[in-house]
Amino acid sequence: MPDDSESKREKNAPKDAYLEKEQGRRAGATLSPEELSLLVKSGPWARYLAAIHPKTPPASLEALVDDEHEDVRRGVAQNAGAPVAAAICVVILMQF
Repeated sequence: MPDDSESKREKNAPKDAYLEKEQGRRAGATLSPEELSLLVKSGPWARYLAAIHPKTPPASLEALVDDEHEDVRRGVAQNAGAPVAAAICVVILMQF
């Protein structure tokens, strides 16, 4: 028979996973525009996170328009805060 602590852990596993995901989302929401600008100069995953983040400065998003990774470019195109010209450029580049 499992002990009480083990059964509580199993019961709380979905709740714990949700809380972990929510904490990660909130941590991203607290990034400043300056910190997001630094992500643009980092690896592909960091650039993707900057591309999709609503607080990323427009100039930083423009720098990601011709990124070598399609996911990063797609993130710029889907970011509502991206300058229209940048989003259009991404869409055009993805056609080729």
